[in-house]
Amino acid sequence: MEIPTRLIIVISVVIIVLLAWIFIPVGLWFSAKVSGVKITINELIFMKWRKVPPELSVNSMISLTKGGVV
Repeated sequence: MEIPTRLIIVISVVIIVLLAWIFIPVGLWFSAKVSGVKITINELIFMKWRKVPPELSVNSMISLTKGGVV
């Protein structure tokens, strides 16, 4: 039985989107941008690869920005 090519493409796209959602903290980046913190998605990805908790860093940066320190 042959698997249709479209089904393989759809499953591949779903897997890629799920992996991107796991490895790229888009929600964290969006909340940082809305709060006025200047941080790129690349910086967040590299934080995650270096085992630095991006949530802690970004939330601290948001607090500092809202407090007027940065």
